[in-house]
This record gives sequence, structure tokens and C-alpha cells, in this order.
Amino acid sequence: MPLNQVGTTDVGTGARFTQPRVGWVRRVAWCFCLLWLAGHGAALIAAPSHSGLPEWSSLEGLFGARMAVVSRLVFMACFGALGWHWAGARLRLQGDVARLWRVGATLTLAFLILHVLHVRAVFRVADIGHRLPEINDRLAATLAGTHWGVPWLSLAYMLGSIAAGILCGVELWLALAKADAARDSWRKQRTRRFLSVCAGILVGSVSLRALVYFATGAAVWH
Repeated sequence: MPLNQVGTTDVGTGARFTQPRVGWVRRVAWCFCLLWLAGHGAALIAAPSHSGLPEWSSLEGLFGARMAVVSRLVFMACFGALGWHWAGARLRLQGDVARLWRVGATLTLAFLILHVLHVRAVFRVADIGHRLPEINDRLAATLAGTHWGVPWLSLAYMLGSIAAGILCGVELWLALAKADAARDSWRKQRTRRFLSVCAGILVGSVSLRALVYFATGAAVWH
């Protein structure tokens, strides 16, 4: 099998691909993006126990309005540039895992666009300095809202959370796989698969737990 191909995940087969090369600038940008995402995940984890997003999750409260805007712009620029490069490398992959990655990445991208538009609308309504009580109330109102008796926005968030979990699980599988993954023992393949599934479930559960809280007020695993 040539390079940049991913085979089926069945026992006895594996993957051969090349990881995108990264320089020190790209590594710094990746660290910044991962730190941002980790902080976002921590805020989602803490949301039910703090009756909403915690105070330390507000960039305006931590750095002021001007630096909050700058940090968001820097994050979007880094994430967009790195995502474009990374997606280009992943789209060259072939096989079952590559197809699963494309599904997860497409749905996650749609979810991110929806999330940005939703948060922008929430900030516009809770415009008074982006104070957290107003933001939390508006988030709860929009996610709990229904149209024709169906909570469409919450359903979209649920689908996006599951897609993000799938994408993270596949990414971990690809990160753990080596160029000679096809020769890995059954035990190594099983361990890699188990860790990938656990990572996907963890990421999806963090987002779904916060969604359930804002949409229903129920604190799951509190």
C-alpha cells in the first residue's frame, strides 16, 4: 500500500501515511490553539457546577474587551491556517478511516460555523459588556427554544458534539498509528482502538453534558 493510504480498521490491517511536517512556528500556533480548546473544554466541564459559564472563562473579564478581541482574532487565524494545512494532508488519505475522518470533519466544520453564528447572536443580545449572567441566560433560552415543538438548535448541537467526538477519536488513532501500523500486533491495534474510542466518547460527552445543562437545566454527573 503506498504512502498516505489508510486501510480498514479490521484486525490484521492498518495504516501508512505521512504526518504533516511542522516547524517551530507551527508548533507554537498548535500549542496556542490546543490551550484555547482546552480552556473552552474546561469551561464546558465547569458550567453545570457554576450555574453557567464560570467567571474565569470570560476573556473580557480576564484581559479586557480589546485584548479579548485580539486573542479571538489570533486564535481564528491560527486555527484556520493550521486547519487548512492539516485538512489538506488528511484528504490525501484513503480507506475506511479516511472516510470516517471526512464525515467527522465535515459535520464538525458545519457545527463550528453554527456555533460561531450562535455565539455571535448571543453576544449581540447580551451586549452589555458581554456579562456572563446575560450570556448564560441567553444561551439557555436559545438552546431550550423549540420550533414546531422540536428543539432544532439543540439537535444540531448534539449532532455536532457527536461529530467532534468521532473526529477526535479518529485523529488520535492516526496520531498513534505508525508507518508500519499494518505489522502491529493484535494487542497494539486493540489498545490503539480502545484509546481512540475513549477519547471520542470523552470529547463528545463534555460537549453533550454542557448542552443538556443549558437546554434543560439538568446537571448530569454533577
